Amino acid sequence: MKKIIGLLLFAVIPTLMFSEVVFMPRIGLDVYKGIKSEALDNMMVKWINKALENGKDPNETVKYITKGDLPHSKPLITMITFGFDMQFISHGNGFTFFWNNEFGYAAGFQAYEKFTFLRKLPPLRPDDDIIKDGDKTFKENQKVMMLSTELLFGGTFRRESAFNINFGLGLRASVTPQTLALIKGLFNNQFPENNTVVAILPALGGTFGFTYYFNNVVGISASVSDFVSFGAFVAGKAEKNKTTGKFQKAVAFASVGLSNSFAMRLGLSLRVHGVRN
Repeated sequence: MKKIIGLLLFAVIPTLMFSEVVFMPRIGLDVYKGIKSEALDNMMVKWINKALENGKDPNETVKYITKGDLPHSKPLITMITFGFDMQFISHGNGFTFFWNNEFGYAAGFQAYEKFTFLRKLPPLRPDDDIIKDGDKTFKENQKVMMLSTELLFGGTFRRESAFNINFGLGLRASVTPQTLALIKGLFNNQFPENNTVVAILPALGGTFGFTYYFNNVVGISASVSDFVSFGAFVAGKAEKNKTTGKFQKAVAFASVGLSNSFAMRLGLSLRVHGVRN
């Protein structure tokens, strides 16, 4: 109940502070692509090896990682998206606060590196066998669902005309619904046997769009957005031994590091306190 009240306050209070409020239900297409960065890989290897060095015992021998040990499946995911956006606009100077929310769905994805884990899962142990199969294109039928929210700051131009132009820059956060469920299950020594997609993707970027209003209230909108994120994406499935009931194998696609998300959106704009000459 407290969360619902908080969300209502977050939506209502800005309507009292800004002259114009726009609500936009929309559909769109979002293309997500993992990126491999040599510079970032070098930094990550340096950080991880330094942490291993600092955490070892005096007589312990540490096996350091190399860039080749970092997962780079570089998934390519094309999602259809359904969103509900809100824009809070000042008539005085056109300052605009964007709160964009969406649900994305894809029936499958492409990846360029696959990992197969054998024997004891979870957790992974030093004697487990990990097979990496790269330099290929893998087409997976695993369903991907993504929840995203954006908090952007920008401006709206030509506010008193039928044709408006707007832009915003800021933050975006994306996760899959299975992420929290997986984390909880791992602590209980449980691993999902169904296809699982986990992603945590904080990002920076922005949006640019146009709106045409037929009157003071109703219009249509089109926009594009682009965000660069630093996070993790893992998709996989674990299998149990039928005799022992213990996990013996898992296949996964994983990427850690940079990714890019480019989206095209089309929606209906409904505004409150709008003005059109």
